Amino acid sequence: MIKKRLSKILLSLCSILVIFLVKYSHSTETLAGSIKAISADDFVNSIGVVTHLSYTETPYAQNWDDNNPSYNLQELLSELGIRHIRDRMLSPSYSPVLSYAPVRFAQLYKNAGIKLTVLIDLKKDEILDHSPISGEVEFWSKGRFNINADLIHIADTIEAIEGPNEYDNPKYTPDKNWPTTLREYQRKLYNLVKQNDILASKPVLMPSLVRTDNCQKVGDLTDIIDKANIHSYPSYPYWRFPSATINWHLNNVKKCSEEQPIIATETGYTTVPGKLDEQTEAKYLPRLFAEYFSRGIERTFTYEFIDIPRHNGIQAHFGLIKAKSINEDEFTSYILNPKKSYYALKNLINLLNDSQWDSQNKSWGQPNFESRALNIEFFDKERSTHYLLLQKSDGNYYLLLWREIEAYNKRRGNFENDIDKLEIKVVDDLLSASQYSYDTNFNYVEKELQVSDNSITVKVPDSLTVIKIVPKLN
Repeated sequence: MIKKRLSKILLSLCSILVIFLVKYSHSTETLAGSIKAISADDFVNSIGVVTHLSYTETPYAQNWDDNNPSYNLQELLSELGIRHIRDRMLSPSYSPVLSYAPVRFAQLYKNAGIKLTVLIDLKKDEILDHSPISGEVEFWSKGRFNINADLIHIADTIEAIEGPNEYDNPKYTPDKNWPTTLREYQRKLYNLVKQNDILASKPVLMPSLVRTDNCQKVGDLTDIIDKANIHSYPSYPYWRFPSATINWHLNNVKKCSEEQPIIATETGYTTVPGKLDEQTEAKYLPRLFAEYFSRGIERTFTYEFIDIPRHNGIQAHFGLIKAKSINEDEFTSYILNPKKSYYALKNLINLLNDSQWDSQNKSWGQPNFESRALNIEFFDKERSTHYLLLQKSDGNYYLLLWREIEAYNKRRGNFENDIDKLEIKVVDDLLSASQYSYDTNFNYVEKELQVSDNSITVKVPDSLTVIKIVPKLN
């Protein structure tokens, strides 16, 4: 009996040891090879944010030209460094009360080079109505405004045109025949844009769906779209890390778009109390842009720029900037306070940006160079540590590293993670290396790394850290 018990104990211990060894051997990896760098500016150019400039009685309307630069929406948006926004823009003839909004889009384009993906989903009695589309297309193609003695054409401010927004959402759509209505609306929009000589070259995006798997109901749209579109919030079954659900969206959208290029016109996080805090959101958001770019998503828009206090629940807390309303003489103004995610994104863009906006010639001075590969080896890298290799036109490489793991769940709330300590060897001659890490306010702090035999030791957190690699032959 004793021998049998000892045998069982030994067998159990061996099983535990095998499980431990298998788990340990699969948790880290050694990688080596030539990695083709991607232009750092291409990554910056993939970043966008959703705005609501035509929403009255919100910070978008009230704080456009605030005398205090800290509360001035136009200043805060320009200083963020993004080049792309997504919003609605109605013609003055369709909505006279919102005639101020197109002028503001023109100002953003002239002053900061920010271009618009314009969304259209005009309705009558909550049902899509395609009769006004022709008038809106006419305005987009021929509208123009004089901005500081400079004539700005509306067509120049627009870079893409997007079909209806989440028409499959049963909370807001009484249309029982919504797939047919949606296809008919999209076909009308696509045909009118492509028949317009001024707008024909603009890509027309697929209408967004609140559930990407509803593509099986909508069907093939490839003859009436130029690019796919996803709303890929990593929110199921709770607010998860950036890549948690993206493959599900990418697989399901193919039923609508096959292999067409993909734009994510909405994704992001809410900081509603009791869920993700600002620290976790600031960790996740830069990682989200890197994850999406690594998967070939052409452009990603985080939802949204500023919190809207009049909304309820999670909808009031999606912004990169907090807003607190103050009533003065029957006029509502807002105190704006950027969240940590605003600074995390701003500092990442500032570090990697390789272009300047020429307001006189209305063009971005983007670098014309061919990025090169880098022979690199990773030792003892956790499999959860992801990377993206970028290069600037000066020849320097920027290796983005992050632990793609969760920093929030329902059981633990928001929490800190251990770092991944790994060795990186650059096979090509390495002149110097430095690491940019976020401080507690999500400003990047640079630290020079010690180089030994072309190798560096790096500590990778669950926020996005950047290794600047300067090769000898630059």
